[in-house]
Formats: sequence, C-alpha cells, structure tokens
Amino acid sequence: MSSGNILTAIDVLNLLVKGINKTTLEAEFTASGWTSTRARGGSKSGQGKIWTSPDRQCSVIALRAMVRTKV
Repeated sequence: MSSGNILTAIDVLNLLVKGINKTTLEAEFTASGWTSTRARGGSKSGQGKIWTSPDRQCSVIALRAMVRTKV
C-alpha cells in the first residue's frame, strides 16, 4: 500500500498483518490525512497517539508496543 491510501480500519489491519512498525504506520496515517491526538496511557503502555480517519468513521490507538483499532 502506498502512502495516502489508508481509508479504513481494514487497511490498518492489513498493514499490521504485513508487519508494519509504529513509525511507518504513523507516517502512512499522516500521508492519508488522518489526525492525531495524544493518548494518555499508564506507565506500561507509554505514550502514544489516537489516530482518527478523515471521515471520522474509525480510530486507531498507536502506543509504544501495540496498535488497537476501533470501527
């Protein structure tokens, strides 16, 4: 998937299955027009971001060690 093509949570899941890392995933979100807000995590989860799709239909929580999707 080239930059600028993340449209749905399914696209995110496909990237995760392919083994994308958090930094590259966040670059893909930025190129695709997603917006981020700072996530507040506990000491185990570290800091991360909540990414929201341009149409606000789905969001993804990207923490230091994990990524979780919500549709």
